[in-house]
Amino acid sequence: MVAAGLVHYQKDEDDICISIFNRALEKLDTSNGMYHEIDVDRVKSLVQDMIQTKQISTFEI
Repeated sequence: MVAAGLVHYQKDEDDICISIFNRALEKLDTSNGMYHEIDVDRVKSLVQDMIQTKQISTFEI
């Protein structure tokens, strides 16, 4: 869902992006640590920061 949010960001639909980010965080609520080679805690932190500041940016996993 985070990737879907970033697609909307690329389409200059920031409000939709933030909305999707919020739903993504709900789904990731019980997830933490590493998933394969993805640092779930880092992704959650980045998304939370973007929601709070409304400053959206792409990032590398």
